[in-house]
Amino acid sequence: MFRVLDIAILGLLMDRDHHGYEIRTQLRDRLGVSANVSFGSIYPALARLERHGCVEAVMTHEPRISSLSTGSLSGERASLRSLRTTQGLGRRGRKVYRITDRGRAEFVALLADPQLWTTARTSPCAWPWQST
Repeated sequence: MFRVLDIAILGLLMDRDHHGYEIRTQLRDRLGVSANVSFGSIYPALARLERHGCVEAVMTHEPRISSLSTGSLSGERASLRSLRTTQGLGRRGRKVYRITDRGRAEFVALLADPQLWTTARTSPCAWPWQST
């Protein structure tokens, strides 16, 4: 199951759970703009890792906040306006990806594999920290 993107995703999930957008942002921030990864690559990689049992997707639902009863029309309107700007209101739940025990073991095994680093050095897509 060697894929550089899979290793990068598993590495990020070792720290904490992430949703797809966070994974893309973290990869871009950590690897630089030249390693900008599209959602069209991230989500198939996450699906592949999920099929292999390395990650699991958990749906999160942000709680809906009800409006406050203030007793005045202007207070009610202000309360409703604040609900419209509340993050997650009216949205479906997000898929948050979590690494499994199998994923942790796979990540450690891949990092310990010397063949991985030989392949990465000779591949046309070099690691950002390698000198050319």
